[in-house]
Amino acid sequence: MRSLFDATGGDDHLLLGLDLVGEEERMMAMYDNSISVAVAHNLYRVLSRELGSNFNKVNYKLVIKWVRGESEGRIEGYNVPTSRQQIIIPP
Repeated sequence: MRSLFDATGGDDHLLLGLDLVGEEERMMAMYDNSISVAVAHNLYRVLSRELGSNFNKVNYKLVIKWVRGESEGRIEGYNVPTSRQQIIIPP
């Protein structure tokens, strides 16, 4: 997977994964990994660059959860702050 990112030559990347139905163990392995963390951290890098804000990616932890529904489950991902912060987004 690393070579895919290196081959683009740019700073911006899009990683898109679609899976309508999957087993919990396989789905958790697909989303609870270092690539998902890098994608989440990139969100704050882009927000800071585009909005002139002061998001710091190290102040967030990616939390991936399996949520069991009535007939199937789904993955939910959250960027959870690890410390109190003041985010400034200029007008």
